[in-house]
This record gives sequence, structure tokens and C-alpha cells, in this order.
Amino acid sequence: MERTVGSGGGVARTVARGRRRGARVLLALASMGVFVAVASPAKAAPDAPLDPKRIFAQSEPATVMILASFSADTVVPSLQVNTQALQSELTNEVQSGQLASDPQTLLNRSIELIVEHPDAFIVAGAPRQAKAEFQATGSGFIIDETGYVVTNAHVAAPHDDEIKQQLAQVGLKSLVEEDAKSMQQEMATSGLSLSDDLAQKLLQADQTFIAQHLQVSNLQKKFSAVLGANIPGVTTTMAEIPGDVVAAGDPIPGRDVAILKLEQKNLPTLALGDDAPLRPGDRLYVLGYPGAATFHPLISKESITEPSFTAGTMSARKVSTGGFEVLQTDAAVTHGNSGGPVFDEHGKVVGIATFGSISQGNTELAGFNFIMPATLIKQFVDRSGAHPKESLFSTLYAKGLDQESSGKAKLALATFTQINQMAPGHPYVQQHIASDQSLIASGKGGSTDSSSKTGLYAAIAAAAALLVIGAVLIMRRKGTKVVPATGLEPATYSAPMPTALPPSGGPTAAVPTATQPPIAQMTEAATATSVASPAAFCGGCGSSLDGLPFCRKCGRPAT
Repeated sequence: MERTVGSGGGVARTVARGRRRGARVLLALASMGVFVAVASPAKAAPDAPLDPKRIFAQSEPATVMILASFSADTVVPSLQVNTQALQSELTNEVQSGQLASDPQTLLNRSIELIVEHPDAFIVAGAPRQAKAEFQATGSGFIIDETGYVVTNAHVAAPHDDEIKQQLAQVGLKSLVEEDAKSMQQEMATSGLSLSDDLAQKLLQADQTFIAQHLQVSNLQKKFSAVLGANIPGVTTTMAEIPGDVVAAGDPIPGRDVAILKLEQKNLPTLALGDDAPLRPGDRLYVLGYPGAATFHPLISKESITEPSFTAGTMSARKVSTGGFEVLQTDAAVTHGNSGGPVFDEHGKVVGIATFGSISQGNTELAGFNFIMPATLIKQFVDRSGAHPKESLFSTLYAKGLDQESSGKAKLALATFTQINQMAPGHPYVQQHIASDQSLIASGKGGSTDSSSKTGLYAAIAAAAALLVIGAVLIMRRKGTKVVPATGLEPATYSAPMPTALPPSGGPTAAVPTATQPPIAQMTEAATATSVASPAAFCGGCGSSLDGLPFCRKCGRPAT
């Protein structure tokens, strides 16, 4: 749409001619691919994949070991021999000539009778009690700096019946071992002995009796996240932070997700991503605490807090018997990895390692493992009251990693020191502080000035180029005026070509040449800073400029 200035048609025609000239120039610029970028902004390119080393480095602080502790009282009647029935049977056999009456023979026959007919010769006596307890480990990750942790339900919210069964096994083992020790002591005291076969049969009968009568009561459950605590002068130790389950599904084959809440603050965090775009063949990375590596007998205790990083690909997207999708991967995972984060190639958490596959011979099948997807995890996060976002700890930690990768150990040391003041003793922060101090001591610390002169000059030159490319072409010929298109806000209008001036004593910033005509739109703030001391009134029509670099009425630049 063309606007007429004044009452004469000649002005309108002049404007139109100016427009056509401008259009030709713009078309020429479009052929260079410049105008198109403004008229139709190009879609942002997807984020480039991260180096796996970077994914590991930035993710390990927020990846934690989950420790589940269970205890209960196991109660069982003591095993008593029905001496009256046993003596009666032995007497009959001796009197009938079937059995010799020496002590060793009588003992052996007594054991045989008890083992063969326990219901006839064993009765329940006074109750006996044993404390049963066990611990299990898994993995998890922090999503909220106030202490919300994602893991598996089978790690942090197993069914009570399953826990009691395991505690019963622990209690049973303890009681049988106690009885075996007692039997050995009695044999040694009496001077008698039992063959290995008879001793084994007696203990088997004892175990059967205990298993039939054992009861589990006073079940206690405790869950915590384990972080490494680094104290100067002391080896790295594990610090347990207790947590409560605030949201949970059912263990496999259910929606095997649980959220723990720790009473802690200023924690590192990981970002939940989106598993929907994942396709077979996409890279996946798993971080966690597999028991086989974490508690390996040849690995030092100081290494327990260091997670293991494995890689693979997404193999398939399957539907579980519970009716929800799971992701299949060939990345190596095993017991202890459960609940640990699984990352896509951009370092976002797309799921948690949950279960694997076993053969008919009950042997783990490597390369056929399954993941609870982020889509499912988010349902439980929403219920938990968590507010997932990147914590200041993680923001600073990423900044410190960037500074280190740029060779700026002094800056990195300042950043990690800041984290340490906020969250003292975190092992990974301590490691970076020590490493940066070592680099600085060796003269490899880099500059402490984050905006060096070279960087400042480059920034000024870049700003100048943007301003030049960002101004709309003003065609000024004798008798010609440029009229802004109707409906555009003043903030989109162009300014005269700026000249970037360097600081005193520095090199001159490059000024774009005529081959880089200013055509892109600018913001009002950028326009204002590019014009020095604008005139108060338009030199063409006399209208007030109101501090703008052009005239609202006639469009003439402020000169």
C-alpha cells in the first residue's frame, strides 16, 4: 500500500519511483540470501549432539545411589524334641534286638527318626526371635534442587509382601546358622559325632521346621540417597540423605517409577527430556551404580561414589503387559542400575533403566534391557509436588565445565569455589577445585578476565556488523523521500549506518562495506544507541522528532 504525502500527485509518483528503486535493490539483496532471512526467518537448527564425555561430566553430580534398608523381627518357636515319644521308640528297638544300646548308636538312630518323622518327634517350644535386615542399592537422579529424586518403584517402593519374604529368608538363614553352631558345640561337649550326611539331614529338618513357623513383624523401611562427601584431609566417604516416598507406581509389571523427597537444598539437577522423538538406532547413554562394578572386590571403597557410564542405541519401542510403552536398548545395565537416568544424545533424561532379560536357565541376557520412558516419569513427577528446573548448582557447574574446556582454570576455580560455598563438600566440585588449583600452580590457569580485550573488540565489531545489516535501506536522491509503510511501528525503522569506535589505544573495528547493505529490522533500543545527539526537530518538515532518529511525519532521517 502506498501513502501520499501532501496534496499533489507528483509527490505520490515520486514516492512510487523511490519504492520501485528500493524494490529492485531489495530484490538484488534477496538474491544474496540476506533479505529472505529477514522476511522469512529460518527455522532454528536443532541442537547439535553433545560429546558423550560432556554428558557424563555434567550429569554425574545429580546422579545418586539409592540405598534401601529393611529390617524386621523374625519370630519362630524353638525346636523341641518329643523325648517321651523318642525314648519309647528307641527302647522298643533295643529290646527287640534291632538296635545296639551304645550312646553313639542311640544318637545316630535318634537323628534318623527325627529327620524321617519330624511331625512325630518334634514339637514347638518357647518362641525365639532374631533381627533380620538387609540393604539393597539402586540408582536415581535429582530433578528439583529442593530434593526430589526419580528412581524405580522396585527400588524405593517395593511391596511389603516381597520385603517380608526376603527378610524371612534372612531370618531363616540366621536361625539355621545359629542352630548349626549350637549342634557343633553339643557334639564337641558330649564327645560324640555325627556323619556329614546325618548332620546335613538334621539341619535340613531344622530349616523346614523354622520356615513353616517363622513370622515377620515390625517391618521397618528406610530410603536414602547416597552422595560422596569430600572432607579435606580425609578420604571420600558416603553421606546418606534420608528421603520419603512421595509418589510411586507398582514395581514391574506395573508403572515402575517412584519419587523420593530429600530434606536438602541447593542440589544439582538433571533435566527431563522427551522420549517421543526417539527412534530405533538413536544413541542412548546410561548412568548409574551397577553392583558388579560399584562393589567389585578389587575396586577401592573410595570409588563407590563414582557412577558408571555405558552407551548403546535404542533397539525398539515396545508395549509392556501393563499396557504402557517401554523403550528397549542394548546399552549395558545390570542390578544396581535400576532407576538410573538414560540420556539422549543431547544430554536430556529420556527414561530410567528398569529391567532386563533372563534365559530359561536364569542367566542374564546382555543387550536386551528396558527403560521406563520420560513420558511415564512425568506423570509421577506431577503428583509428587516437584518443580523440575535447572538448579543454580547445575548452572554454575556447566559454566565451570565450559571455562575449563576453554583453558580458563582461574575462572573455573572461582566458579567451583562459588558452588562449594553454596553446597560444601560435594566430591565432584572438590575434584574440579583441586584440578584447577593444580593447573594454576603450573602456570596454565588462563586469564581471570572473562571479557578480554580481544573478545571485547570482537564483540564491538560484531555489533557494528549487526547494526549495519540490521538497518532498512534509505534511498536518498534529489527530490525523493522515503515514506515508511503504513502500520509499521517506529521501532522497525532504519537508522543511519553506525560506525563502531574502539576503546582508546585499541584497533579499529571493521566497518561493513557497501556490499553489506543494511536491510534488517532493528529494535528501538538498538536504533537509539546507534545515533549520536539526534536533532530535536525534523530538518524537512519541522515536526518534533521526540528523540527518534527519523521523522514520524515525513520519514526524513534526523541530521
